[in-house]
Amino acid sequence: FNPSSIRPPGLVTLNISTINLDGTYNITIIANDTFSNTNNTESTWFEIYDNIPPVLTNPQPINAAQYNQTNTVLLSINATDNSNISFVQANIIYDSYSHLINLTYNDSTGLYEGDFTNTDWVGRYNITFTAMDRGNNSVNATSYFIVNDVTAPLIYNILPVVATYYNQTDIIQLSVNATDPDYDNIDTVHAQIDWNSKTEIINLNYNSVAGLYEGNFTNTTYPGIY
Repeated sequence: FNPSSIRPPGLVTLNISTINLDGTYNITIIANDTFSNTNNTESTWFEIYDNIPPVLTNPQPINAAQYNQTNTVLLSINATDNSNISFVQANIIYDSYSHLINLTYNDSTGLYEGDFTNTDWVGRYNITFTAMDRGNNSVNATSYFIVNDVTAPLIYNILPVVATYYNQTDIIQLSVNATDPDYDNIDTVHAQIDWNSKTEIINLNYNSVAGLYEGNFTNTTYPGIY
């Protein structure tokens, strides 16, 4: 028995600095004396809450990526977290609409992915990616892409109708209904008249009352088909 080997009772402090995961941590206190007597009946616990948001990188498509109407746009992003990702979403805003897509994890690419197919509208589509972990910490990342107009306007109600007869020097009123089904933005409308190896192009102006593009053709001195 060596009195100098006896450690007096007191507070024992232990610092734990390697805790990286959230959750409940159980502690069992074990005390041994110099006579090999052991007490392991005391325990406690503590809780670690996750307050670190996920990290989002490499949003796709990249800013200003170009697509044509009816193209399918692949949305993808890399989402990582110190615990677990609860969900990753992409909210696409365009014109006056929004479309929310839940992205799913692809084991092959290591990315969260989804398809956006509603690309009839022409213009800019803004994307907000959102990731949330199981601690309800969230983070956003943004991107945008452009859809180009590749759909021709529709033309109907053409006047004069086929095989209309006129007299020489008559003034012929030209008119047509022209609409752009996806963009609703007609740039120019013109009529090309061909006759006797000659050509004349007439720009038609929009008549808001009639809802038509109109113009006059006056060079009718030649008898024949125009």
